[in-house]
Amino acid sequence: MLYLNSLENVAASKTEKKFAICHEKVQDMPNILELVPSKELLHQWQSKAISWDEFRKRFREEMVAEYRKGEKSRLRGLAYYTLKNDVTLHSPEPRGEQTYRAILGEIVNGIWQQAGRTERVIDLARATAE
Repeated sequence: MLYLNSLENVAASKTEKKFAICHEKVQDMPNILELVPSKELLHQWQSKAISWDEFRKRFREEMVAEYRKGEKSRLRGLAYYTLKNDVTLHSPEPRGEQTYRAILGEIVNGIWQQAGRTERVIDLARATAE
C-alpha cells in the first residue's frame, strides 16, 4: 500500500519504508526527486504566478513524462511495487488538499485503476486534517 504524509507528521508513519519527495535533503530518509514537481513549476505556484489548476495540470504532465520512461520510471516502479509492499512518501507541504502529494496520489490511483486494481492511496496528512 502507498501512504502519503507530510514531513511534519513523519512520526505517524505506518511503514518502515519511508521516502521524501522534496527538493531539500531530508536527514535519514532517501529522496525520490523524480516524483517532485520541477523547481521552476513549484516556484511559480508558491509565488502565486500560476493558479492551483495550472500547477495541477503541469505537474500531471511532468508525471506523465516520468511514467513514459518505461522500465526506468520511478513512478511506474513505485505504483506497482506498492501494490504488494507498504511505503510512505513524505512531502514538506502541510496538511491539506492542495498539495503535490495529493496529485501524486491521484496519479497512482489512476495507474492502479488502469491495471484493474481497486486499492487506493492513503494520504495520512489529509486524513488527520479532516
